[in-house]
Amino acid sequence: MGSDAFALALRAVAAAGLGTMAAWLVIATQWYASALLCALLSLAASVAFAHRLSAPNRELSRWLDGVRDDAPSGDQALSRTPLGPAIRAATDALRARRAAAEAERAALTALVETVPSALLAIDDAGRVRALNRGARALLERREQNLDDLARLGPDWPATLGNLGPGGRALLRGLDGRRWAALGRELRIDGARSRLVSLQDIRLELEATETGAWAELVRVLAHEINSSLTPIASLSASVQPLLAEARVTSDARTAQTIEEAEMAMEVVARRSAGLMRFVDGYRRVAQVPRPVVRKVEVATIFAHMTALFAPEATKRGIAWSVDIRPQDLSLQGDGDMLEQALVNLIRNAFEALADRDGGTVALEARVEPGLVRLSVLDDGPGFADAPDRLFVPFFTTKPDGSGIGLSLVRQIALAHGGTTEAATRATGGAMLTLVLPVTGDAQPASLASSE
Repeated sequence: MGSDAFALALRAVAAAGLGTMAAWLVIATQWYASALLCALLSLAASVAFAHRLSAPNRELSRWLDGVRDDAPSGDQALSRTPLGPAIRAATDALRARRAAAEAERAALTALVETVPSALLAIDDAGRVRALNRGARALLERREQNLDDLARLGPDWPATLGNLGPGGRALLRGLDGRRWAALGRELRIDGARSRLVSLQDIRLELEATETGAWAELVRVLAHEINSSLTPIASLSASVQPLLAEARVTSDARTAQTIEEAEMAMEVVARRSAGLMRFVDGYRRVAQVPRPVVRKVEVATIFAHMTALFAPEATKRGIAWSVDIRPQDLSLQGDGDMLEQALVNLIRNAFEALADRDGGTVALEARVEPGLVRLSVLDDGPGFADAPDRLFVPFFTTKPDGSGIGLSLVRQIALAHGGTTEAATRATGGAMLTLVLPVTGDAQPASLASSE
């Protein structure tokens, strides 16, 4: 810094001295040639002085341009100026802040990508942008118009189009899923947009609904059993007394007593049957906690084949099993999952009761985050409301109880999963246990290698 100041001062003195000498030569000696030479040298010294004096400003301007373009440069040139240390410190600070901002942005991007909600940005023109993985999976492409969301549900465009900041709405998809929508205001590249968060609340609603039904069943079972138990007990106690009285009575009275005995027997039998019926519902309302362990899907399906293949052969029903991958395993309670599949398969067999032959198939598939165990048939399918099949007490059969499929949903919920019912495009029904991936729902070959 000292040498730069000395050189700058030397240039200033030289320019001033040469200019003074040129003036003296013209005035005192009239040596015009010498005066012209001194004047030219003075001009050159002045230009050099001005260039040297403005060098830091030029380098600073170049550095500021780099800051504006997010690429500060010129450190080496500026380091030779008095501003060098300050510029280097500012450059280091800017680089550190930029690195911190990039790291924060990467962390926020990762967070947005992994949140369970689907995040959408909707601008004033009705353009919809998917902001994370969940939204891209829902929309199937990154950008589209608001009206295109009608393929998810007929009321989606209007509901989301009118959802303002802080607004909430409930949506139902064509696939039966239910979504909670929450609106927020957002600015993207300076333009105002609305951020919409979509949360799939099907599992929560199903758990709440099933819990409410279970509580209702528990209360009703308790009240009914409280009344039936003394009736059954009294009827059983009266029967021996009537039998004894019949022996010691005359013929006419004995006939009346015999009729009373038969009535008491009917009361006792129906009371016991009703108690067993109510107890069946109560058991559905009290599904035990699963004993979770590794379960091979092939083993479960083999048990189902051993149980149902003979009946299928007898009835001319084509039975098939398809597991992909073959060594698929999951974490769950094998006994409970087998009971759920028994109920689903029994439902498929009953769907084929009014016809000869038919097909029943078991399928196992892995999807991102999910394992799907499905039972398919080529029966009549579902005329309407397939999502109600798993509601307690709901049945489409004249002699049905509404217990079997509701137990399937209870078992699925106990495993953190859900159930699905759909009419197949080729005809027939598909009932599915949808279970979450817990880290071990993967091919056994992969699990053993980790």
